[in-house]
Amino acid sequence: MKHRISICLTDVQELITQKHPSVTTAKNGKVYINLDLWINDKADQYGNDIAVKVYNKDTKESKFVGNGKQYKSDATQTKAPF
Repeated sequence: MKHRISICLTDVQELITQKHPSVTTAKNGKVYINLDLWINDKADQYGNDIAVKVYNKDTKESKFVGNGKQYKSDATQTKAPF
């Protein structure tokens, strides 16, 4: 089973600008963000059964940044679906 998610880059950029605790900069200058991803038992009204949030370890709060769907892949597919 594969998963396809969509992440709001506007929200992520805002977290980077705010120097959110989940955002880190590596020695090579690349910026990383830690995300929590989980699969829900039931899909929402749009068919999304995956949720993506950024967790703030300092405040114990999380911010929703995306969602997604599970899908069965075509066995002949060789490239990423994006």
